[in-house]
Amino acid sequence: MFVIIALLADPDTCFNYLTANQSVLYLNDASIAIIRVWLPAIYIAFACLAVVETCRFFVLRNLRNTLLRYDAAQRSITERSKQQQDSNRTILTAPLLDDDPSWVV
Repeated sequence: MFVIIALLADPDTCFNYLTANQSVLYLNDASIAIIRVWLPAIYIAFACLAVVETCRFFVLRNLRNTLLRYDAAQRSITERSKQQQDSNRTILTAPLLDDDPSWVV
């Protein structure tokens, strides 16, 4: 997006730089003219990439929110089933160790 704005603001600056540094950049006048002709297509390509990136951001944000809600629902279902299982146990059938494997190294 920054490149599009910079080129739209003053495209002559870019072409002056290309012309001044032709030998270092291995360019000639014909290649600079081709770049000047293709500049609108480059603008369109950059704009399309910006739109794609924005859409990707919104899709991933919605996906993340959906997955977080799903994980929270699964966690609460698991906790409820564990509480129900624990309430059905008597002192004689209660396990010696919790079902939580965090004590394992």
